[in-house]
Amino acid sequence: MFLTEVVDHRLPIKARPAGELGRRLDARVEISPYQRRRPHIFGPVKDEILNQRRWYETMPETNTPEGGVYVFDNAVISGGLVFGSDWSLVRESLINRQHEDAFVGLTRREGDDFLLEPSYFERRDLTFERCALISQHWDPNYGHWLIEGLPRMAPLLAVTALDGLTLLLTNTSAQMMTVYRDSLKWFGVKPEQLRFVGTEIIGARQLIYPAPLTIQPWIKSPGIVDTLEQLARRVTASFGATGPKKILIRRAPKSRRQLLNQDEVRAFFLARGYVEVAPDELSFDQQVAVFGNATHVVGVLGAECANIAFSPRGARFLGFAPEAMQDDFFWDLASHKDGEYFCLHGAPSDPGEGMNASFTVDPGLLKQAFAAFESA
Repeated sequence: MFLTEVVDHRLPIKARPAGELGRRLDARVEISPYQRRRPHIFGPVKDEILNQRRWYETMPETNTPEGGVYVFDNAVISGGLVFGSDWSLVRESLINRQHEDAFVGLTRREGDDFLLEPSYFERRDLTFERCALISQHWDPNYGHWLIEGLPRMAPLLAVTALDGLTLLLTNTSAQMMTVYRDSLKWFGVKPEQLRFVGTEIIGARQLIYPAPLTIQPWIKSPGIVDTLEQLARRVTASFGATGPKKILIRRAPKSRRQLLNQDEVRAFFLARGYVEVAPDELSFDQQVAVFGNATHVVGVLGAECANIAFSPRGARFLGFAPEAMQDDFFWDLASHKDGEYFCLHGAPSDPGEGMNASFTVDPGLLKQAFAAFESA
């Protein structure tokens, strides 16, 4: 059925590039290296984080994924993973699983070598004649969906029509599935075309797969920002109103990384003309419209901050984070937008919680960071 070697009743398989297992539908493009803009960091930061950031600050990024849209015949899908007809695993579909050793019937041996549990894949829960896989690991998080998932619609639409195509999305919370529907409608996707799936074993006679455009947490294709800015222009035009120029993001109360002196910080920004926005209380369209005119965005690092992708080119971002949190995802995003990235790190209440710790920022450093943030 698979390969001849058997290890503890499990069968060895390899992860291979999509281009070796499927047929590419779009033209190959050369992605040029890009240089991140110098970040502006305030407050305490762990030495290992500081040293890593210095390396990324000085070295051009040369590993940007090309993406590409591929078609596979007689593929199997489960948990966002794609298996070719010979049971080779599509390497690109392993996105965001680089630190996991066991998942979806697989055990990692080393590198691209895995062991597969045959009994896990004996059944077929669903079968589709023609479908596209948009679902990937971590996209139940709003920020990951916005930056990693949704922009893959642009290359997909460039090579295939949506008629008769079923799109596979992650079966998650009702709130996020609403975000999927509301964001995909701007790409012409109808609600009835969506199927929300998890770890079901899915057979696809023909699978169309737009490959990931990111490598977590540092690297993003420049095309992501282009796609989301085009979307923002369409959404804001439909609202016919102009959002605020300066935004203070209010983090959802049950989220990780709570800013413990948030009342003091909030008063500071409101007194200086910033408008407080609670993205978790807004629809997708409302979030796009609110951020679509913002030149200055402030908030605790988290999924809500991904909305800066909808802001105009050159927008400035000031984040707050505990000292153990890396400056990576949003710094890279701000650089793609030709904007400036600022971050004020604070002392954690429980250092053992690492990047997810609640924390306090120093009021004196806040004034320094703000002065730099507002300067021309």
